[in-house]
Amino acid sequence: EEDAIKLKVEEEETVRLKADKEASLEVKDVEKKSGNAEKELQTEEKFKSIISTMTEEETIGSNDQSCRSLESSQQEDSKSDNYHTLEDLKKPIDGVNWAKRETYLSDTNFKGTFGMDKETYAAMPLWKRQNQKKIHGLF
Repeated sequence: EEDAIKLKVEEEETVRLKADKEASLEVKDVEKKSGNAEKELQTEEKFKSIISTMTEEETIGSNDQSCRSLESSQQEDSKSDNYHTLEDLKKPIDGVNWAKRETYLSDTNFKGTFGMDKETYAAMPLWKRQNQKKIHGLF
């Protein structure tokens, strides 16, 4: 029974690592296309940091709150094309909701920063989104 548990944990770890590697490769591909080598190195370091904070108990899920968050962030995006850089969003900006600063990143900057699109991010549990915001200095 103990061997079965170890095998299951190893299988879950392998699946998680494959998903992490695929996401990392997608981010690298986007960055290579943009020709931004420095950003590629920064993203790789951020991705390593994210992977190191993951635990065996993490699960992927969504709830009504994350769906509402996605809808509200999409509404805010449709109200204005008022995008800012990550560095700008680390300081107060008039007209920017401090609690939802990540929604003011362009889709490209968002994916480059968080390694996922806004929809995937919004579907994550609140604690995971907050952890991502902490990693990138937006919390």
